Amino acid sequence: MTSNTEDEYTNILQEMESSEPSNPLAPTSDWLDGLDLDREGTAEPPRHEKSSRPRSSDTSDEENQLEGSSPLSHTKRARLENHTALSANNCDLAQFIPQLIPGRRFTQRSLAELKAFAKATPAQREIMQFAVSLEIRDLQKSESKTLDESWVVPPKLRKNAQRYCAVFTFAPSAIAYKTGVHKAVLLALRANKIEGMPPESDRSKNETLGGQCRKYLSDNRADLKKPIKKSFEQYEEMVRNGTFVVGDSELNIGHVAVEVFKGYRDVHPTPAHLARLAWLRHLIANKKVSAGESFWDDVDKKLAELREAARKQNPSNPKAYTDRVFKAILDKDQQTYGTAKLDCLTALTELPEWQRNVEEIAGKL
Repeated sequence: MTSNTEDEYTNILQEMESSEPSNPLAPTSDWLDGLDLDREGTAEPPRHEKSSRPRSSDTSDEENQLEGSSPLSHTKRARLENHTALSANNCDLAQFIPQLIPGRRFTQRSLAELKAFAKATPAQREIMQFAVSLEIRDLQKSESKTLDESWVVPPKLRKNAQRYCAVFTFAPSAIAYKTGVHKAVLLALRANKIEGMPPESDRSKNETLGGQCRKYLSDNRADLKKPIKKSFEQYEEMVRNGTFVVGDSELNIGHVAVEVFKGYRDVHPTPAHLARLAWLRHLIANKKVSAGESFWDDVDKKLAELREAARKQNPSNPKAYTDRVFKAILDKDQQTYGTAKLDCLTALTELPEWQRNVEEIAGKL
């Protein structure tokens, strides 16, 4: 790996932008406009940062505010005021029950259990509390399992989830391939009011659908990685054997794109998609990512590094910088592996509206 990502991409830009275009895919600067996804260059999408609320050394402000109004606060004061009396018999808490009853609706059984708890020894109370915790845990698991097994993702929703997952995986605007993508798919499905989408409050059904999306995304990533990795391995073998000839091979990025998208007819590839495929092949060829299980985690890190370099190089319009990088890498890819044919590509202006919308969401994870 070179010293850092920023230096690496700067070198590529200098090399490719200082040379004459060598292929019909990007003969002039107009092609860069096509790579811009037909959208305005904007600043980096807002990041969602976890909020942190300062804690006091003893209690939070919220707890302090509630202390004066909660019935339990009276219990706390009563306990402090009667500390001396309780020290003689620290097991009997029944005297505080009358203060808890107003405003609450206990069943006769619950009230009897409360009185029994109040008169129990400290050791007995601990085991009673633990038993209740176990009962609640088992009940939650039982209800969750029942709901998950009783609800099946409707066919129409399942079909749309597959399509959305495919677009998220192959989107040239994607800022991540693995991290948090299944949650973004659910947001996109809900934002576009897809039929059959469970309400956001139904955690069980959303977890079931989210699990299905994770499977689709995993399968898609495998379908994306395999042809790219295979093409580079074939290139290495042909170079070793002396049989590789630029222009005569089927290793150009256009041929790779055909292999990638042949099982995804709902996704319409554009020149920008080819640029992203070329970038992935660049990472593999230059050993920038692991070949093992951490491959996609490494790719997500490389995307993050590219965005950071873009913010430094072009703070007012970082997207313009990333577009230049992807174009330069695509030009270099075609010099190495051969020129791609554009017959199978879709013009950006002809993209279906639903795909364009989903790709925009993919760029704002």
